[in-house]
Amino acid sequence: MVSTSPANPAAGSADRRVIQLPLEPGLICLKGLSPKRLRFEIEYGLERGTTANSFLFAAGTNAEGRPVPPVLVHPPGTSFAEPFLEQLAPLVPPDAELKVVVGHVNPNRVALLRQLAARWPRLMLVASNAGAKLLEELWNQQK
Repeated sequence: MVSTSPANPAAGSADRRVIQLPLEPGLICLKGLSPKRLRFEIEYGLERGTTANSFLFAAGTNAEGRPVPPVLVHPPGTSFAEPFLEQLAPLVPPDAELKVVVGHVNPNRVALLRQLAARWPRLMLVASNAGAKLLEELWNQQK
């Protein structure tokens, strides 16, 4: 069921938006949609528009009763930044510790990760060793 209530409207412009898809209690898919082909699809010859799926596990407690921060898996690149951040902001308080699992590292994604770090100062990035090296290199590059 797609969230369409006034409290959780689909965010974005006519060509890019992000919708919330509740999957399970405590797990939401933030799905970026664009009817236009973005760069990735043009490169691969796809013709169906563009989607970007991210998953947010809500904060909670573990078996010992200790708090567990929210975990964001696979954030999109900057092409969906504005509508994505609009949907994420009400779900994760700005003072919350936020863990972000990054599976694909590229300059486009690092630009969004910088925006996440600016909004959530307690952000923790989780990546493979190779991904962490590339993240560090791209993070420190000046444009």
